[in-house]
Amino acid sequence: MIFFTSDFIEEIREILLNVFSSYMLEINFDEYLYSFALHIHGLIKRANSIQSSGNDFLNNIKKNCPFIYDVSVSIAQKLNKKYNISIADSEIGYISIHIGYLIESSDKVSVLLLCHDYHHINSNIEKKLLDNYQNFITLKLFTTDNRSALINAYSDLIVTTKPLNLIGKEVIVVSPFFTMMDQINVDNAIHKCLENKQKIKRNNILSSFFDEKLFFKSNDFGNKDVIRFLGQNVIDYGLCEEGFVESVLEREQLSSTCFFDTFAIPHALDMNATHTMICVLTSESGIQWDDHVIHIVLMLAVQQNDRKKFMELYNGIVQ
Repeated sequence: MIFFTSDFIEEIREILLNVFSSYMLEINFDEYLYSFALHIHGLIKRANSIQSSGNDFLNNIKKNCPFIYDVSVSIAQKLNKKYNISIADSEIGYISIHIGYLIESSDKVSVLLLCHDYHHINSNIEKKLLDNYQNFITLKLFTTDNRSALINAYSDLIVTTKPLNLIGKEVIVVSPFFTMMDQINVDNAIHKCLENKQKIKRNNILSSFFDEKLFFKSNDFGNKDVIRFLGQNVIDYGLCEEGFVESVLEREQLSSTCFFDTFAIPHALDMNATHTMICVLTSESGIQWDDHVIHIVLMLAVQQNDRKKFMELYNGIVQ
């Protein structure tokens, strides 16, 4: 069994705290810290011996969970500076697995449970819901049949054994036995609620971050020089100070921001814009981006207070 010094554990803790704080993520990772430190200990050993661990699901994570991947890149950058090591993309993929489990516990569905209380029906269904969905829902047991109170009670979903017809409320009627078919119906309803919550967040966030003055259509750029062009326009617009372009290039050097061989989302490591905006360039002839030819570049400038929205913003653009 591997034991770490308290100093090493504290160093890993500080790195996680620093990165999570920069993205405004409130995550309690105390119980998870040792296993993550164990992984980082192995990563450092591999880096020092010029080895890397293969990772077949790296592209899957990068494309489907871009925010989680970006947080992991920031962690890798701090590990790089702290321990003077070079971290391969494959290793960042494994860091993403660890970090993803911590991040994906947010944005739960609010479920209101209204059941008959005969023969412990309510407590039995409550237990089954929590056993199956505790990572996706917050559950409140409702004990009144008052229609007005039901309408005014906040919930994304009502699960009930009593037939209800409430306009504007998502209602699932289940049997007192909560059968397999009941579970399937509830499962579909919860996933629908989660998708709607994410869609509303993305649309609200994205709609406010565009300006026609930061939209360009040009075939004049054939490579990543477009980063300097867009970055200078971001600076001239008054969003960022000198040094922004260098920060974007440093982030790009750590790992490509190209997605689906079609578009790129370059952004700075430091989120210190005066306010959050997206600077866009489209190219019909295409831009050589590493091994790919892309046609759209969306450069992000993120304001510090919007760091918590960065997950929805980043994922929303990719989706």
